[in-house]
Amino acid sequence: MGYARFALAPPLGEDGSSALADERDDYFDAGVQRRLGALTLNLDGYLRKVRNLVQERMAVQSTSGAAYAFGSAQMRGVELSATYRRGETSAWLNLALAKGTGMELIDPAGVFALPAPGPGRLRLSSDRPFTMSGGFTRRMGPLIVSADMQASSGAVASKPRAAPNGSRYPAYTLVGVAAVYHADVAGHAADLRIDVTNIFGVRAVLADATALNGGWTRQVAPRAISAGLELAF
Repeated sequence: MGYARFALAPPLGEDGSSALADERDDYFDAGVQRRLGALTLNLDGYLRKVRNLVQERMAVQSTSGAAYAFGSAQMRGVELSATYRRGETSAWLNLALAKGTGMELIDPAGVFALPAPGPGRLRLSSDRPFTMSGGFTRRMGPLIVSADMQASSGAVASKPRAAPNGSRYPAYTLVGVAAVYHADVAGHAADLRIDVTNIFGVRAVLADATALNGGWTRQVAPRAISAGLELAF
């Protein structure tokens, strides 16, 4: 179990001052671990309560962002992880359930062309209620095969713009596979490798420019196949 309290100063303007107050955070965390033979389980829960949560809105083709804040914010979640290893097989799994919201949007620089939000809470641009990742590896003599997956809630967006961070893209799952073969090439140890990423060609949005944090709209990389050779001298 643990508790931390920390502060963050907002970015300074060109005149060396800031219209935003310092951020103040209270962070609570508790976790437990249990080993069951080849299986190790971890469970962790956290709560972060913030006054004056400092955020930054990035403009496309700009190297610096415009600071804004939420008068209060709260992030909480539960994380579960599991690892397994026996013989030539290993596997892992991570699952996170989380929620991040803020109240009282503070926009001293007037960077948002949005109506004033209501008294309710707004999603944070980074909010992902559900994320999961996992994979396994199997060694069969000189051959190692593996697979991994990533799943997540969709990116936050402001569509329509009258609802800041009020919508979300669909959830998505990405799967990849890989194989490595240990060989001998002209008396030198070599690894022959092939990887296939996003094997099902999923199209998903990682970040949307309409969200309060702005920036570029980004999508997951398309399906890709790569091969390589690593030779020891």
